[in-house]
Amino acid sequence: MDDFKIIDDVMPDVPFPAAGTVAEARARVFRPRRRRSPAWAGIVTVAASAATVTVIGAAVAVPRLGDGARNGTGGGVTVAATDPGPGPSARSSAGVSAGGVLDAVADRLARREERGRANWRVEMDRFARSSFDGGAFLVEDRGREVHWAGPDGPIATEASAIGAEPLTAADRAAWEKAGSPRICGTDSNCENDQIPYGRTRYIPVSSGDYQLSSVRLSPRELRRLPQDPAELKAEIMSRWAAALKGIENSDAPAGGDVPSDGDIVWWVGTRLLTEVPATPPVRAAALRMLSALPDVRVADDVRDVGGRAGLALTRDTGGPYAERIVIDRATGDPLALEEVLTAPVPDLKGLPAGGVAFSRLVRRIGWTDDAPALPEGCTPRAKKECLR
Repeated sequence: MDDFKIIDDVMPDVPFPAAGTVAEARARVFRPRRRRSPAWAGIVTVAASAATVTVIGAAVAVPRLGDGARNGTGGGVTVAATDPGPGPSARSSAGVSAGGVLDAVADRLARREERGRANWRVEMDRFARSSFDGGAFLVEDRGREVHWAGPDGPIATEASAIGAEPLTAADRAAWEKAGSPRICGTDSNCENDQIPYGRTRYIPVSSGDYQLSSVRLSPRELRRLPQDPAELKAEIMSRWAAALKGIENSDAPAGGDVPSDGDIVWWVGTRLLTEVPATPPVRAAALRMLSALPDVRVADDVRDVGGRAGLALTRDTGGPYAERIVIDRATGDPLALEEVLTAPVPDLKGLPAGGVAFSRLVRRIGWTDDAPALPEGCTPRAKKECLR
């Protein structure tokens, strides 16, 4: 059964998992284990609701996910992205240090004036790679997300399932040799009953708060976040600690690994850059905050899987992949959130180290006069009415 169908039947008012939730789950699974803490298992509930925990459990059990840019040959994908290499001392093609490029980008972003409009919209193309038939070949599962927010907070998310097919020409040949079995992508039974291929699920949000991992912010609190990188980090850590304390005082189940400070800052910081209508100075502070993490490497002229060049901030997870965010040098807007293999993974045979294993390509982000067109009768508690 499709994991989301279980959620839909039991908790129809629970929103679709936020972008990055699965990546966080993988980070906890593949990272070398730290100490155990009764509170950490519960903090996941604060981060994404009980239903999303179900999704995480399913996601980390399937092969690793991924993304790629179309090459137009047999439905395959070109793996163009590579590890950005050295850290902040890396030189850009123009002879300026990557750190210097980042400072210039952050300065431009902080000075940007955004005209107030009706709604905030973020459009992303999502690509996922997984193994099929015991690793006989790789498949690519493609989808699309559109996140909407207004002056009073989140409005809705649109999630579309585009399709799944063999990753490369070699994978297609292996698939045909196997008798061209039906490809399910990440759906365990091929029913795709929550978001059928070719259709869109609309998920209205009833809460007016933004959920950035375990940090919950009202629209007013989001607009008033510190514009200094160090102060922003302190605010994030303080709010995370408060959420954790709330879990410790609850009846949450015991167990789980404690995230590092770097984990927390990375998870929340990337969300500030990619998901929510934070002010330009706050986004600039988030960019500087992420670049200052000791395990983050900054490199210029790195291409995402869509072939767009930008400034990349890459962070090792302690597992077989690194997380990175690619930034448009002209605007400071995000181009992509990606996971890059740092070593071959058995469940992704044929994808080399340096290949992108997962990506959300940001196609459009910013304020707009447009509004989401929800199907008639689609409310936070509706089910069938929210599929079109």
